[in-house]
Amino acid sequence: MAARAPGDQADHRPPGGRPRRGAAARHRVRPRLDPCLGPTLSAVYSLAFSEATATRGALLSVAYCIGLGVPFVLVALGARWAVGATSFLRRHARSVTRFGGAVLVLVGLLLLTGAWTEMMGWLRSWLAATGFAETAL
Repeated sequence: MAARAPGDQADHRPPGGRPRRGAAARHRVRPRLDPCLGPTLSAVYSLAFSEATATRGALLSVAYCIGLGVPFVLVALGARWAVGATSFLRRHARSVTRFGGAVLVLVGLLLLTGAWTEMMGWLRSWLAATGFAETAL
């Protein structure tokens, strides 16, 4: 269940009593990250609590917080640049959407046929052979 922010249920009417007509006045838009945060944060805390040392658990929590916060800070610092940088995506929104849909269908087919499991097994063995698996948090 999403946490309620102060003012979510408030009736915002100007002194004349007639509600404002703009979409922004009718609907307060606020990012709701609960579906994304809950499972991921639970997994990080499970790993942190089950690790042998408090330092390793704290390192996992710090990495999670940095990974969550840095993109927001960077966008806030480079908002003007971000508008220009995402103009390509806005111009080609239909192509980007179709590509994303095709990738989802492909992953779904790979999962359905069992090829995804084989690919992940190959990836795990490759990571173990190269030594990357040992350096992961």
